[in-house]
Amino acid sequence: MEWQPNTHVIWPKTLSDDHVKKLDYIIQNNYNGLEDPNSAAYGKVTTTKLISYDILFQFKEVEEIYNNAFHVATHHFGYNLFPLLKTKNAIYNEYHSDAGGKYDWHVDHSQHPKWDTKMTFIINLSESFTGGEFQLYNGQEPATITEFSEPGTALVFKSHIMHRVTPVTSGTRRTLTFFLAGPAFQ
Repeated sequence: MEWQPNTHVIWPKTLSDDHVKKLDYIIQNNYNGLEDPNSAAYGKVTTTKLISYDILFQFKEVEEIYNNAFHVATHHFGYNLFPLLKTKNAIYNEYHSDAGGKYDWHVDHSQHPKWDTKMTFIINLSESFTGGEFQLYNGQEPATITEFSEPGTALVFKSHIMHRVTPVTSGTRRTLTFFLAGPAFQ
């Protein structure tokens, strides 16, 4: 675990290549549906599948990594989070180079008046791709999180920090995203 106290925590290569392939297989064969392309965020060029936590957490490594991210969010960043509801969905994004896969600068947030997205937790499930760099904007210049390009790496960061995925130039970038939410900021 690499700790960046003001923005994020990264777990390099927390899943083996075999675990990445197995998890990708589980998702490809058990997803609940696709995101409506008309409701996708501006600047998002991906295929987005929804997969229930209940299915993902049958894979014990995912539950362990999620619990680590939850612990970091509550104990190190000090966020008040809702307990996990296994009926919720995670988001599986595929960024295809032939479609110009990318995600422009944005923040992750909710539209609900009683709760907010506090942290975003992502696992890299790619096998091979180039481009598709994950960047955080710290107010001065983009910071590329180079370690996140490694398959099997996990990252948790404050959802209100601007971030993006640069265009994928070859291959397909695959990520699994969880949103850690809690009572609305006061």
